[in-house]
Amino acid sequence: MKEITRIHLAALPYNIEVDAKKLLEKYLASIEQSLSADEDAMREIEARMAEILTERGVTGEKVIVAGDIGAIIEQLGKPTDFADENTVAQAHEEPRAPKRLMRDTHNGT
Repeated sequence: MKEITRIHLAALPYNIEVDAKKLLEKYLASIEQSLSADEDAMREIEARMAEILTERGVTGEKVIVAGDIGAIIEQLGKPTDFADENTVAQAHEEPRAPKRLMRDTHNGT
């Protein structure tokens, strides 16, 4: 028998197995890290997850299992899929000093 806990996903209450909860938390954390996502973006992602769970028939008192989380990950994709090319490139670049404007005193008009 597996241990079950209660979570809220997109403000909706769900029963979830502890193993599935850990998997979901890890997935959400990796999405947030790869996107540097704000709260609004994370709410939208959670809302989509809730829609997927509803499509799979997980409503009311039914329990979310690891297979449901696997289906969510498969449908939404890897966390790196959320970031566009610019976001990924910016994450790997070193921070630059701000550009400074200089006046050309010899050739200026």
